[in-house]
Amino acid sequence: MNKSHFTLVILLILISSLSGCSFKDVSKPEHMTNHREDMTEDIPIEYIKLSPDEALFIASLDAIILDVRTKEQYDAEHIINAISLPSTDVSKNIERLIPDKNQIILIYSGLNRKSEYTTKELIELGYTEAYDIGTLAAWKGEIVGNKRYSSYYNYFDDSFSRSEFSALSFKLTQKINEELPEFTFHIGGHTINYNRISWDKSKIISSSAENYINNITVTDSSSSFIQTINIGSVGNWWSDDEMYGFKLADWNFDGYLDICINTIPYYYDEGTYLYWLWDNELQQFVPSDEYRKLYDYYDIFIDTENELIMCYEDYGWYSSVVTYFKCIDNKLVTVYNCETRYDWNRYDGDEWFLHTIIQEMVDGKLVVVKDYYEPLD
Repeated sequence: MNKSHFTLVILLILISSLSGCSFKDVSKPEHMTNHREDMTEDIPIEYIKLSPDEALFIASLDAIILDVRTKEQYDAEHIINAISLPSTDVSKNIERLIPDKNQIILIYSGLNRKSEYTTKELIELGYTEAYDIGTLAAWKGEIVGNKRYSSYYNYFDDSFSRSEFSALSFKLTQKINEELPEFTFHIGGHTINYNRISWDKSKIISSSAENYINNITVTDSSSSFIQTINIGSVGNWWSDDEMYGFKLADWNFDGYLDICINTIPYYYDEGTYLYWLWDNELQQFVPSDEYRKLYDYYDIFIDTENELIMCYEDYGWYSSVVTYFKCIDNKLVTVYNCETRYDWNRYDGDEWFLHTIIQEMVDGKLVVVKDYYEPLD
């Protein structure tokens, strides 16, 4: 292993030990600059695959990102600033494209091992700083492009369904607190457009779309703060205001805006929310399992004046629940709960009844203050 490769391996170990922390004052390490002049040529280069966090960090060190998928896949969606060079053209074009064999190169592909094969091929061609970063799906940074791909599959009637994938990307710049610098939230994901078309593909019968947020990268204007939140593809996000469920609000009433994403699981059976609360001591957004308690509620509102989180869920058949939460020591505490249910057992032969139970916080305990029946109008 040559000296520069060995130095980068040590750097990657250090990065791994710091994963999950926010990066501050990130700059190119001194030992990564002009360190190749004295390297030993006869020591073999080892194949290295970087983790997503390592790849995102090393990409900032004057690296070239190489996309070895097809040109069509690259045009549809690719890592920002990546260079397209299909794996079939690597051996004949790489030296023209990247003549410096000491250049840091990050290689990625699609859903296969082409990035591994290409990385090993570059090493054999004498490139000393070639690293495999896996697939496009594993990338935690910004992705750009127009449309990913289209696919057809048989439907059980006289039509086909076609899925069109396109990149979803937007930015929001906002202060989360007057004492902190302005943050830019880079939101990346994809949209799936479903078109049911006729068997002969001459017309579209119906259309629908689903939007997914895959990752959020938060930076400040000086790039001294960087935090990447990798969400994956757990659920759908949709929104009429082109924010796709992304929202900033002070959920724990500590004076700092927090991240919330409204998601919809598959089959649309129920909604849920994901939360990352700003921790001013750690100086980063921290995922909150506590706020996942709000999972069961469809509508959630914040009463800033009274520092209440008000939740509502309609169960149908005249049944509903309204709950108010207060955040006490970063724990959600129920201070009010009103549940109304359709009572199937209280039919008197003429009228149906609704059963309502109201609970309130009294002397630190949630107690029933009202329990009554009323006829259904």
